[in-house]
Amino acid sequence: MRENIVASSCDKAGSYDEVVYCSVCGKELSRSTVTVDMIGHTVGEWKVITAATCTENGERTLVCAVCGDTLLTESIPATGHTFGEWQTVSGSDCTEEGERVRTCTVCGEKESESIPATGHTVGVWKVFRPATCTQDGMRSLVCTVCGDTLLTESIPATGHTVGEWKVITAATCTENGERTLVCAVCGDTLMSEVIPATGHSWAETDRVDATCTQDGYIEYVCENDAEHTKTEVLEATGHEWEDGYTIDKLPTFTEEGSQSIHCENCDETKDAVAIPVITVNCPFHVGARCYCWVLILILAILLLIAIIVIIILAVRRKNKRENEEGEADGTAHSNSEYHSGEQKDNS
Repeated sequence: MRENIVASSCDKAGSYDEVVYCSVCGKELSRSTVTVDMIGHTVGEWKVITAATCTENGERTLVCAVCGDTLLTESIPATGHTFGEWQTVSGSDCTEEGERVRTCTVCGEKESESIPATGHTVGVWKVFRPATCTQDGMRSLVCTVCGDTLLTESIPATGHTVGEWKVITAATCTENGERTLVCAVCGDTLMSEVIPATGHSWAETDRVDATCTQDGYIEYVCENDAEHTKTEVLEATGHEWEDGYTIDKLPTFTEEGSQSIHCENCDETKDAVAIPVITVNCPFHVGARCYCWVLILILAILLLIAIIVIIILAVRRKNKRENEEGEADGTAHSNSEYHSGEQKDNS
């Protein structure tokens, strides 16, 4: 049964008492308070407080449809101008700028900007003197719209047209070579240069990695000339010792153990230290074995039996008390009915 009901709202939790009564005597058996979560705000519609214009922000609010609380207030961004088409005030030409304007269809604001000069319309170059490999030529350029001479300039010498390199002496791994370059148009010798020695292109043929104490090596052969070889020595890395000791052998009741510092890369150890024999002062110690666990097991079994006995006795006491209370309640109901019957007879 629910009592003391307090309804929940948008921002406050509600509650009620859950009560259980005896269906025979009406006695309250239990009572617990239950909390009901708040229902939360119900979002309504946005309301415009100030409308936005082309240049100014507006404002709107959001209200709870149940309790009327204002949930959110935010600005409405300015819409910006809505301009119409550009209208030309004055046109531009090759060298002079023009002007055009446009008007906002909402607030009437005007915006103007310059129309860039079109610039000259370049015609075709006219060559007066052709250029050669080593001598400049001459040409001029005229605008096809206004007729202005735009540019008179020299035509740079074309420069030599490079032909192919011709190898005079081929380079080897260790000796320079030589080659020459000739113009493909006029035939002038343009360049003679040294072809650098190619140097060795080493390829690995054999490798033995270095260990902590032994050097290794790498053997190479030149891919350009197999007669050239070399060997690279890989120096021993040395031991990398761990920071602490590692137990190599655990001690027993009769034998010592041992511990030492190990190398991380090999099986080498150092600074070995003995771990003493395990000593136990125990009345149940026989030779190298300890039988304390037998005593502990017996005590655990006895403790478990004691707990079971205590539980059984507690259950029996509870059942006996409930039976006595039930008999007492039955006697009380019988006496009540008996007295009610006497009162009816007397009446």
